[in-house]
Amino acid sequence: MGFEIFQNSNNIKNNPMNNQGKTTPVAQNIQQNSVFEKKPPKIAVIDNYGDKSLNIDPYDDIPDISHGEAVESYIKAQCSGAIIEKKGDFTPATEKENRRGASPTIALKEVSDSINKGERYDAVNFSVEAPAKIEDLAKATGFPLTRENLAQYADKIRNLFKSDNSQENKEFKEQFESIEKITEKGVPFYVAAGNSGNNQVNLYSFAKGVKIVGALDKNEKNKAEYSADNSMVNRWEKGDYPINKVKDINGNLTGYDINGDNKSDVLAKNTSGKQKSIFDSGSPNSMNGTSFSTPAALGKDLRAKFGNVCGQ
Repeated sequence: MGFEIFQNSNNIKNNPMNNQGKTTPVAQNIQQNSVFEKKPPKIAVIDNYGDKSLNIDPYDDIPDISHGEAVESYIKAQCSGAIIEKKGDFTPATEKENRRGASPTIALKEVSDSINKGERYDAVNFSVEAPAKIEDLAKATGFPLTRENLAQYADKIRNLFKSDNSQENKEFKEQFESIEKITEKGVPFYVAAGNSGNNQVNLYSFAKGVKIVGALDKNEKNKAEYSADNSMVNRWEKGDYPINKVKDINGNLTGYDINGDNKSDVLAKNTSGKQKSIFDSGSPNSMNGTSFSTPAALGKDLRAKFGNVCGQ
């Protein structure tokens, strides 16, 4: 029998949150100091590039960009010189399509195999969530788990995952093993802590060697209520970003800044609302989630390591 706590690909998420709630004290970020590299960093972004899911302009409810495109922009905001390799299309073409094709399994294996063959990657971003309630995980494993002691049981939970040979958990196990093959090669692997609240944990967090990133609010002073907050989370970065209009010198709308770099990350002409006057009364949207704090953390680390190569 497999653990019922495992999530099939239909429950795997990379959707951002659209709100925030109560806040709690901040955990200190991990500091990284590195000698500047000379080659542009190469990053694998394993995400959903297959369909538009995020609404950027304020004039309608029609999605404008894919989740993967948004994640990519947060890396570029910190390191514009980064070479992004897009990996993933998690959306089935039809409802009858095998769910294996609608998951990160293939993308993770491709990156793992490429690294094993000697291909260079400087980091991997994985803003994907397989959420589980901590109390359910405790029942499934038999361990007295709490938010505070998850890290103490991480190795035991990891070993249970890896030893489970049940058919229903085969896909998750394959994903888990691919992640660990990547981290074993020394490639930094960034995982979103998850947007399901502080009583849940992203099961990918238990893979050995991953960096688990939680979300801070827009002021970077407090933890966002939606963010997972447990002892597995080892990094905190801003996850709440207002979407700001960008205009030219004549006051014409040219695009939208979604990551705080004051640049047009999404051109107005490419949105469903097209180009409208900046005096239009459309209320701005926002981007919220550990989906975005994760690439923000990765981008900051790239800038620290690669310096001028990042274009900063």
